Amino acid sequence: MRFLKPLVACLSAVVAVPGAAQAEPASQPAQAMVASIEAAHGSAAYHAHAAVEAEFTVLYPGRVDLQGTILFDTPGGKSRITLNDGSLWVFDGEQAWVAAGSTQTKRARFHLLTWPYFFAAAHKLNDAGTHLHGPEMLPARSLDDTRPAVKVSFDPGIGDAPDDWYKAFQDDQGRVDALAYIVTYNSKDAVKAEKRPSICIYDTFETQDGVTYPTSWRTWFWKPDAGIISDTPKGRTQFKNVRFVTPAADAFVKPQGATEDTLPTR
Repeated sequence: MRFLKPLVACLSAVVAVPGAAQAEPASQPAQAMVASIEAAHGSAAYHAHAAVEAEFTVLYPGRVDLQGTILFDTPGGKSRITLNDGSLWVFDGEQAWVAAGSTQTKRARFHLLTWPYFFAAAHKLNDAGTHLHGPEMLPARSLDDTRPAVKVSFDPGIGDAPDDWYKAFQDDQGRVDALAYIVTYNSKDAVKAEKRPSICIYDTFETQDGVTYPTSWRTWFWKPDAGIISDTPKGRTQFKNVRFVTPAADAFVKPQGATEDTLPTR
């Protein structure tokens, strides 16, 4: 891989010092890895745009079936989902709204925040309130696919689930092609979430206006000592007809007659 050899060398240098504190020495190789990810994905070009819009499908058999259009700003603070069944959800940066007459209301806030993040993860690793760790050698798909991964954790109070973490892997083009994670949203037991991590495998990418972004991915159950442990994916997500847009002034405003979908109480 283009970035693998120097990262492995940095990692070896860090772990070779007996008794050394890991947080500070690891910060430089972690920052270097994230910088190379941002370069491969064209993060500067991405943030030059106001928003992303696409047709999308999210299918987790027996759990989630979403089809429609998604719109979100590139800073990652606001989003809007219009489903094919007529449901309309809006996140204004603080509150999630379900428009009057929407057929689906379940976990609107979760979906408004989740799918933009997975699409834009390569541009979010160094956000305010995040901490980078590592990289550490971990299997992505399997033990035969062991390579450096940089971990992202969050300050208390950052986002709806600050106990979440992500571990980003690069492919041979420097892109994030795998993202391990835990989900603590709506969970009262972060320890339990740690025991059931998952991994997102980005299957296809496109490049537009200097920005490389994923257009389809699958998620699997995963273990840090084994890689993928499930025979079939938990779910699939697809983005089609991705375009960079300037959203309407009222795109992320509470729809008339909408009700709030609140953050679950833990």
